[in-house]
Amino acid sequence: MFESTDDAMPVQGIDLAQEPDFDLGSLRVRPATCEVERDSVSQTVQRRVMQVLVALAQARGSVVSQDDLVARCWRGLSVTDDAIFRCISKLRKLAADYPDAPFAIETIPGVGYRLTSSGVAAAPGPVAPAAPGNRRRSVRRLGVVALLAFVASIAAAIWIGRTNLGEPPPVRVTVAPFEALTSSENARALARSIPNQIVNQLGDSQVEAVLAGDKDGAGARSGLLVTGILHDDGRNTNVDVRIEDGPTHAALWSAQYKRASDQASDLPLEVAARVADEANMVTFARSGIAAHWKASAYRSILELAEACDVPVRWSCRTGVCHNCESGLVSGAVAYGPEPLEKPADGNLLVCCSQPTGDVVIDL
Repeated sequence: MFESTDDAMPVQGIDLAQEPDFDLGSLRVRPATCEVERDSVSQTVQRRVMQVLVALAQARGSVVSQDDLVARCWRGLSVTDDAIFRCISKLRKLAADYPDAPFAIETIPGVGYRLTSSGVAAAPGPVAPAAPGNRRRSVRRLGVVALLAFVASIAAAIWIGRTNLGEPPPVRVTVAPFEALTSSENARALARSIPNQIVNQLGDSQVEAVLAGDKDGAGARSGLLVTGILHDDGRNTNVDVRIEDGPTHAALWSAQYKRASDQASDLPLEVAARVADEANMVTFARSGIAAHWKASAYRSILELAEACDVPVRWSCRTGVCHNCESGLVSGAVAYGPEPLEKPADGNLLVCCSQPTGDVVIDL
């Protein structure tokens, strides 16, 4: 566990647009444009990397804990140690690109990171040191608050454990057996194979899914319920598939597929792929909003965000400007159209991406 060594360090998010330019040694840092400049030659750094640089520079040589970096640069979201280490590594590489490294970042094992530079005193956001007496009182207050929070969390865990004792966890998607309205045994076998194919496809997309018979009462506890009917008259095979809200059974999406009966063998794969596209969940972590992705309704995650009133900065909607680049907390996306330049590792371009499974985005 990383602990802050400076009780006076303010924990507030870094808004790069509001940060003034400052110097680190021979390097001029421009947070608002994510640029660093030396001898009239500038280069661009990634937004998150710039936030980490600003946070370290504002500490004026003091150690910044990993928890403080997460709070200020990721707004307290749950991120892996690798995400922070990648930013630190890129900053170290940036410094090494210059003959007389304008700054250095020291790792304090088990504590955090410290930036040193001959120009660090010019960094914005001075941090006033706390008086020894105030610091001791602050430490005592933090200790009491931490103890109370710990006791409360234990009590909550015990209460939740008692109230939910024996209740199985909710299921993301439950797939019901497809009804077969036909006398053809081949068509009935086809109807039996479609739910299995859907579950397999959802699993490949990292979406938890079960067949309705696998867990008793799963449909009632499911986020989504997939149902379907297969008709076959000997000439044509028709499949009606529907996605419902599990608890209310309100229709969220439906489609119909038609094939000649002797050419219907690929229907399970086609239906499963389409259901997987429609069943993904997109969570906007900072806004506290989770929404089902509908490939038939939205061309990009940006369109879904707009429908949910989630604020997103954007300009081009085609992956050119990178104004919409945001943190991808978990999951994976595909791009259409392909951006001119891929986003940084751990990020995504909201304007032209589509989820390939459940995703959590730092918005």
